[in-house]
Amino acid sequence: MPLAMIIVVFMCTFICYTFRRDRLEYSYKQIDSNLTYSLLAASIINLNEYARTGNLIISDNAEPTVWDAAFVNSYVRFVDCLKNNLGLNDEMETIKEQGMYGKVGIISYRVYNYIADDAGWHITECGIKDGGAYTLRYPDNTDVYVTANDGMLKITETSVYAQISFTLEGLGNYKLTRLVAVTD
Repeated sequence: MPLAMIIVVFMCTFICYTFRRDRLEYSYKQIDSNLTYSLLAASIINLNEYARTGNLIISDNAEPTVWDAAFVNSYVRFVDCLKNNLGLNDEMETIKEQGMYGKVGIISYRVYNYIADDAGWHITECGIKDGGAYTLRYPDNTDVYVTANDGMLKITETSVYAQISFTLEGLGNYKLTRLVAVTD
């Protein structure tokens, strides 16, 4: 009888552990998908610039800056969609059960505008990191690499990037980074 009890307790513990692991894995995949959906929603291109030059850019002007209305609109749409997709309140705290709790932080949000012209191409990075905004124009025909999506990626077209932090139940703090390309 004691051996049977040990086996039953072991099996119950194993089943509970497996269920919890699968639930957390599902939650992580949902958070990953919701971050990607939010980035896709923020990929609002300038149609006039696209019609004039063929460049898919997220900017009001031919040369992007961090405070132009298109970048600000992209960031605001990203934050709104992230809040809706992850079930966050205005303070970015979780309000619905999905395996995470506490506050979700936006560590970094960037738009990489890939611009082709007579001199070749260049990339302009507009971003907000730890609350500070910046614009960085890379030299003409210079490759730019970003660590995202579980690897090192080369920017070959206009792309939107975000890194968020959150806490998973029972596992602690995590950071998730995604890059979404804007293509025609």
